[in-house]
Amino acid sequence: MRDFYNLENYHYGKSSKKPYNRGKSFGYQVLGFGSGGSVLGYSPTQIGIFAFGNAAPSVNISNLVNTSGVVSTDQTGVGTARAMGMDSGSTFGFENGICCFGQISGGPFTNLTNIVNSAGLVATDTAGVSGATAGYVIGVGYGGNRGGAFFGGRVGDDYSGVTNLISDVGVVSADTAIASGVTARTGPCAVPFGDENSNCLMVYGNTPAAQNVSNIVSTEGVVASDVTGVGTARGSGAASRYGVGLGVAAYGTGVAPAPYYSISNKVNISGVVATDTSGVGTARTGAGGCGYGGDKGIFAYGAPGAYTAVSNLVSNVGTVGTDVTGVGTARTGVSACGIGQ
Repeated sequence: MRDFYNLENYHYGKSSKKPYNRGKSFGYQVLGFGSGGSVLGYSPTQIGIFAFGNAAPSVNISNLVNTSGVVSTDQTGVGTARAMGMDSGSTFGFENGICCFGQISGGPFTNLTNIVNSAGLVATDTAGVSGATAGYVIGVGYGGNRGGAFFGGRVGDDYSGVTNLISDVGVVSADTAIASGVTARTGPCAVPFGDENSNCLMVYGNTPAAQNVSNIVSTEGVVASDVTGVGTARGSGAASRYGVGLGVAAYGTGVAPAPYYSISNKVNISGVVATDTSGVGTARTGAGGCGYGGDKGIFAYGAPGAYTAVSNLVSNVGTVGTDVTGVGTARTGVSACGIGQ
């Protein structure tokens, strides 16, 4: 029996933006919508969603996150119940989300997708595109309104480094082959960074050996070659944006029986990873992460051995908070993304 919560489920709550009337701005502050704004006059996503996951068996429920970071009770599921990759959710088209791929109750892998509208309504299944490899993937946001991508993952015992781009209307493309110099792996953290969170940094992951390499994803969705990482090598962590143009990776595990971690690593506006920050909250793997409230983030769910529903808020300066009592079905391998304006 495969130990799912020790597999590399990926996470990623991604920032998205929508054009507004800029008015006069001072630095990154845009008059009219506060510190979550930017010099380009876009508004970051305001709410978030955690969906699907493995609760033995897999589920298709969802839980919304409001503008204050409060997680809602379970919402009736739509679409095929499945365990997702380590945050296999991405924001696209300014304010919508998409959940992709995964494994159906310990059985076959699938490349089904489910679009999430700006109000958090999960749509029924969209058949996977021909030429898209099913499996556990990580959701990546890039290029402002361009869309996002899915990277890597695991299909059976094989590690993948292919990418699938997402258009600004939520269409997932066929596989793009792994680039030379990129380590195929599962469970990296996809950390948004840069002005408008227009870039993404994929850091850490397992091969199965724990890795601390990183790869920048450009505004065109191109994955750059490996860069030697900073901090504790691990996989199956989660990531979120915070502030303006900044991100943070947290939690994860090494290869069993390695310990679970609660450490975090900030990523600056240029994509540089900081050294470890002492852990806060329940050490675990398989959590999801996303932004909310314009300039803050949240991590939730996961498995520190047993499934959990605890959440941890991330402040607008990147501080990860202590555990908040869990709401909704305890599970791991969730899909998470920022949505709404």
